[in-house]
Amino acid sequence: MPHRSIILTEEQDTDIAEIVRRVAREQKAVRVVLNAGETVLILPSSDLRPLPELEGAVPEGWKDAVYRQ
Repeated sequence: MPHRSIILTEEQDTDIAEIVRRVAREQKAVRVVLNAGETVLILPSSDLRPLPELEGAVPEGWKDAVYRQ
């Protein structure tokens, strides 16, 4: 995944929320270099699909049976 680096001291005027919005908008990772040389990688996330609805039923009293053990 293509990414760019941002050195935190150079981006002091930029709010971290703006950096995150930019990652979401451009769908490109950003590596943030902190003052101590540590790095943080911010990755965009794809939308999650909804979970499927499964057929079936939960038996009556299932919870009590689990806790009796």
